Amino acid sequence: GGASVELYELTMSSNDEPYQWVATNAVNDLEHVVEGCVSGQIVKFRVRARNAVGWGSYGPEVATVCAVAPAKMALPTRSTSTRTAITVVWAPPNDMGAVIENYRLYQAVGAGAFYQIYEGTDLSFESVGLATGSTYRYQVTAINEAGESERSDAASMMCAASPGKPTDIQNTHTSRTDTVVSWTPPADDGGSEIVRYEVWYRDGLDPGPIDKLAWSGAGTQSDVITFTTGAALQIQVASVNAVGEMNSLPGTRSDVAIYYAAVLPGPPANTKMIASTLISATFSWEAPSDNGGLPVLGYKVYMDDALGGPLELKYTGTATSYQQVGLATGYTYRVEVRAFTVKGEGTAAALNVAPCNAPGAVGNLRVLQRSGAYIRLGWDPPVDTGACPILGYIVMAGTSVATMAKVGSTPSVLDTAFTFVPASPDLAFVFRILAENWKTRVSGDFQGSAGTDLYVIGASTPHAPTNLQRSGGTASSITLTWDAPTNDGGSPVTKYFVQINDGLGGTEFSDATNGVDMPTTETYTVTGLTLGYYYAFQVAAANRALETNPLDDLKTNFTQAFFYAASAPDAPTSPAVIAGSRTETGVDVEWTPPASSGGIPVLGYKLYRDNGANDAINVLLWNGVGQPHITTFSVSGLTGGLIYRLATTAINGAGESVQSAPTNIPGGTVPAKLDPLVRDTSVVRGTTSVVLQWS
Repeated sequence: GGASVELYELTMSSNDEPYQWVATNAVNDLEHVVEGCVSGQIVKFRVRARNAVGWGSYGPEVATVCAVAPAKMALPTRSTSTRTAITVVWAPPNDMGAVIENYRLYQAVGAGAFYQIYEGTDLSFESVGLATGSTYRYQVTAINEAGESERSDAASMMCAASPGKPTDIQNTHTSRTDTVVSWTPPADDGGSEIVRYEVWYRDGLDPGPIDKLAWSGAGTQSDVITFTTGAALQIQVASVNAVGEMNSLPGTRSDVAIYYAAVLPGPPANTKMIASTLISATFSWEAPSDNGGLPVLGYKVYMDDALGGPLELKYTGTATSYQQVGLATGYTYRVEVRAFTVKGEGTAAALNVAPCNAPGAVGNLRVLQRSGAYIRLGWDPPVDTGACPILGYIVMAGTSVATMAKVGSTPSVLDTAFTFVPASPDLAFVFRILAENWKTRVSGDFQGSAGTDLYVIGASTPHAPTNLQRSGGTASSITLTWDAPTNDGGSPVTKYFVQINDGLGGTEFSDATNGVDMPTTETYTVTGLTLGYYYAFQVAAANRALETNPLDDLKTNFTQAFFYAASAPDAPTSPAVIAGSRTETGVDVEWTPPASSGGIPVLGYKLYRDNGANDAINVLLWNGVGQPHITTFSVSGLTGGLIYRLATTAINGAGESVQSAPTNIPGGTVPAKLDPLVRDTSVVRGTTSVVLQWS
């Protein structure tokens, strides 16, 4: 301003409030420390100078924050790495009052000098283009408005990936309790040396973490590992390389291998041929005495071609016998039977078998006829005769398979029927028919093949019930009654089948009891009917034979009747005498229809009387069913001097109503007309009386 500056004035504004004086400095004092500001608060400063003339204008505002550079950051860490890259991550430090604006990452190769490789706001950075297997060091700083923080301590990281997974997991030594696990190293070590392997396991085969460490060490097989006999285990082998060791990373695991703490089972016991035909052989076996420590799951049967060829698998399953068909007569076959568990196939039990000519099973064993007194059986000759003529048949019977014994035989191949007489009716038997040919006749060691056994109860179907009647009902129900059949077939009646059609003339019948309350007595009420429908009902009796042994020979015997779904009508009015209709022996009466017809038309009326002795009104005078229009009747045959009681009923398709209230009607007519009166002149009376006579 043309004069020397003498003083400087510093003012400050906090949070955009008015400027306040802070300090006045001498001309050579060009700085000032402001104390007592609030950490993190934004402040503005301005300065002006004064000379001899006075104070000049303020210079430009300078805004800043009341803070220092961020705190020293924690050690950066490795997130992931590959053969040529490392991803480094870090955590924000204390910003010391000012928002952190950026981070800087510094990298050094081995013991070399650090150089900056990243500046930005992210909390991670992938450093690429690195040398596989080399070790790198990293430092990180944070920057706010007050400046850059002190560098973090250096973190060393190896540039390598996780190794591949081990393969070909095997159990090279095994017993009921011990095993040695072996494996093939991974094809890729990730770029750093594999330092150890780990064997992990899980008890059981259910899903879940395989989290129990069984062994850890170098090499490609474990030491002997001990488990509980019979245990099922899931096993994995993990490979850990130097980068994993350095960063405490879990190893790369193999695929899951299943191991069972057991040995293979021993040979099946008592293996032998039990039957044969010209083209087949059947052999059986028992469970091995030693299952190796695990349950036997089944068996496998191997056979050769009888010409010295290799054994081939013929059967896998849980049965303890097997039949091989399609064999050639006269050749000897080698057979091996092996038990298997989840561990694998055990030792073989070997035998030789040769087809022979025993006859096959008869076919279509059936009941031709039966009652409580006999059972008539029939069957078809066997298709396979064993290349020998069939000479006859043996009939086996018993109350169970275990008690079956020979009860008879037939003398020729054509004699394919047999009548068995039980000791008493209603007994159950199991029947088996064995064909006989020359081989079975000459040797008791062979017999014809057993077909399907037949279970038979010695009884036939009950006869049909009788006298199927309607005993009551409503607009939606009908109560049926019937008489038990005259013949129960040799087994007591246990229940009755009640069936119904659609009420519209249909020929299909359904179960009227819905299968849940089949009657055991001679009555049943069918519900859920439609008013006015004309239903067909059929009832049949069942006994134990029909109920539990319904073979083709038994036929259900039904009795049938038709009834309307309606109630009986109300009673008509009491009969009334028609005036002028009396005679000495009769009278005409009339009545009116009932108030309710029961839901279907009235079919007619009946007129009843008693015997004139105040007894039951049960002498039917008139049956007008089919003539509902007739409501009068001429009663005859009455005896004068007796008083008769008459009553009417109405009839519809559901039945007959109750009787009306009775009407009392005397027999005869009123007396005949008298002759004229005659004065008796023989009697003299006074002037105030007269004597009259009549006949």
